[in-house]
Amino acid sequence: QGELAHRALKAFYPLISKRDTPGQLAKHERRRRVLRRVAEHDLHFTDQPPVDVPVGLTEHHYIHTLCRNNPLDLFNFLRDHDSDPAVSAFIPKLKDHILYRLRNLDVSYCDHAFTDAERNSVIILNNRLYSVQTMQVHYTTYDL
Repeated sequence: QGELAHRALKAFYPLISKRDTPGQLAKHERRRRVLRRVAEHDLHFTDQPPVDVPVGLTEHHYIHTLCRNNPLDLFNFLRDHDSDPAVSAFIPKLKDHILYRLRNLDVSYCDHAFTDAERNSVIILNNRLYSVQTMQVHYTTYDL
């Protein structure tokens, strides 16, 4: 065990700046442990597709994850941007946008007016939206 640890530290030595050697070696060792844990975790789940990434949907132009790491509280957002004219009637407009998408209506015309009852049928759980940091876009051509 001791010799293996010594070998690992010797492998990291060329990667450091030689200032605060113990601290830098410890940082590399921590990273190595985290990467090993991630690899071991992946071994357990390689036969299952990830929950948040749709598989085999290349006919769609884009795919985004269903990650919930970056929540945005709607009421805090509206309070923080109260003086911004872009957020006037934000929630009804957001619900209209969602209803257009759910009902597969042509968004380019936007001539359909939804009733308050229809808007109230859209429920935003805990008044939170989630900011997606990663999106996969499929292109069928390379002459962009």
